[in-house]
Amino acid sequence: MTAFTEATAGVKSALVAPNTGVTLLSVSVPATFVFGTDTLAVDLTAHGAKNLRGIWGFSETTDGSIVIVTTQTTSVTAGTLTITPDCSGSTTNKGTFLLLIN
Repeated sequence: MTAFTEATAGVKSALVAPNTGVTLLSVSVPATFVFGTDTLAVDLTAHGAKNLRGIWGFSETTDGSIVIVTTQTTSVTAGTLTITPDCSGSTTNKGTFLLLIN
């Protein structure tokens, strides 16, 4: 298992709708991320938030082509969100998580 963060090479994050009460944050992981095994830590406070309100996860089963919806387990401790995505088997794919935060 590898613990990815926003500082990990290939991980990208971008605020989509800041300052609207609830912010949509997009976090993408590189193809080296193993769904079903790896975790992703996101510092919510770095984006002006401390709470997770909702999450959608997506995984590319074919690079840039076939996208599936993933399920994930989450926890927030001291403003840091930890995402543990589930997937049928351990598959290495690019992925995106859309987070509703405030």
